[in-house]
Amino acid sequence: MDFSNQNGSALGLAMVFEQRHQPDSAAKYYQYAYAMNDSVYAQMATEEVARMQAMYDYSRHQQIASKKTEEARIERTNRYLAVGVIIILLLLFSVIVIRFIRKEKKGLTLYRETLGELKSVRSERDSLKAHESEYEQLIATKEKRITELERFLSKYGKQLYFTKANAERCLQESVTYKRISSIAVRGRNLTEADWGDVRLLVSEYLPGFDDFMVTNKSQLKANEYPICLLLRLHFKAVDIADMLDISKSQVSLLCADIMQRLFEKKGGSKELSSLLAKIF
Repeated sequence: MDFSNQNGSALGLAMVFEQRHQPDSAAKYYQYAYAMNDSVYAQMATEEVARMQAMYDYSRHQQIASKKTEEARIERTNRYLAVGVIIILLLLFSVIVIRFIRKEKKGLTLYRETLGELKSVRSERDSLKAHESEYEQLIATKEKRITELERFLSKYGKQLYFTKANAERCLQESVTYKRISSIAVRGRNLTEADWGDVRLLVSEYLPGFDDFMVTNKSQLKANEYPICLLLRLHFKAVDIADMLDISKSQVSLLCADIMQRLFEKKGGSKELSSLLAKIF
């Protein structure tokens, strides 16, 4: 069935009949061999095309296989890198969290120790005031230490109570604030010890306001300073009047003066309370 074999056979038979002097048969097979040439060439062309197609397909499959292998290698490398980066980030995050927790615990401990010392020094100062002439120098030393501790608490408090909402919540949930609030509800006057707790609340939970009051203390009269503290602690004018043992009208007049002196605005206790509440 092979065209090339048929062509060779026809040509061979033609030569045999030519040697036997049979021209008709020789011509017949020469003509057949000639016809087979076209088929041979067509078959060769087809085979060449098939061979080239096979080579092309093989080369293409090789390229695809090579590309897939490279993609798999890159994907594997990227996966390893991603896992490595995640592990490193987790380690860094763990270190940061651990350091933050340790620092926060250490800072909170220092903060509480300082609060304890401040309360103790204030108590000692108040005891010494009973014999002020005898212990004048010692009282001055205690006053200086109180100022230093208050300034420290003011600065450190900003780090512990870093949001206004958190500071306000902690302030109103504290035992000291609830005690002062109960005094306001009962309409009682604040004692010297109570005022120490008020100043402690401000320095602990409202360090920015404490700084503001220290900076502007010289602009305020002696009876105006406590009104600012109580307003910032969210007490109303009627409660402040009882806590200071003065009339509500006096509180209103003092608030109007404070508004003008500190903020150069007109207003009463509500407006002053609103402006002071913004100071954290």
